[in-house]
Amino acid sequence: MKRQPFVKFLAALAFLCLFFQTGVCNANGILLKLPELQTLIKKMQRRFDRVHAFEADFKQETYSGAAQLTTSGKGKLYIKKPRMMRWDYSEPERQSFVTDGKTTWLYIPAEKRILVDDARHFFDSPLVKSFLDGPKNLKKYFKVRAKRDSNYKGFVLILTPGKENKQLEIEKIKIWVKKDLYQIEAVETRDYMGNRNKVTLENIKVKKTLPDDLFKLTVPGGVVVEKNVDSEVLPQK
Repeated sequence: MKRQPFVKFLAALAFLCLFFQTGVCNANGILLKLPELQTLIKKMQRRFDRVHAFEADFKQETYSGAAQLTTSGKGKLYIKKPRMMRWDYSEPERQSFVTDGKTTWLYIPAEKRILVDDARHFFDSPLVKSFLDGPKNLKKYFKVRAKRDSNYKGFVLILTPGKENKQLEIEKIKIWVKKDLYQIEAVETRDYMGNRNKVTLENIKVKKTLPDDLFKLTVPGGVVVEKNVDSEVLPQK
């Protein structure tokens, strides 16, 4: 039931991809000099700051290095700044991860259980924290390089954790950024075990806001609630 590390990865990726459709690209090219890199990050940050809420369909692909197996899933994603999000999976099994910034809920209907936790445990994850403030925060946790890609109309950012941030459990992240619009179009993450993760966003709809009730989970009757920390009694249907 405790799938928090996987969900933390998805959360970080959601903030990284914030409001932009993803795709598949190649990464070859010439490294940008430092002033060019700084300008690129500033322009990405300005775009990130302009959007406060969105919803999108998502497709997720995960490759296990140990099992040499690729699995996929899909569903609906909602994000509202500063710290609200909801992932509703429809495949391969129904499940929901929801946080209102104070509490997190992980619900898998087939198991008839909900895991409830204090959101501080979630947002204090170094991987999540590294993306909460957008592109400007990346250099705090990663060594950041960027390339001009001769096969792609844009830039490729390459992020590798510094020695003091090995707890991120990520070996490398690649981010493809569209030229002129400074939109993030693709993300690839790799960990030290050879695992890869990719999330593709489709049908993105930027919103002025989303209702707060969307980021709370009402517990259905007959469902067991497991609490990692003390929490208020949750509403029952």
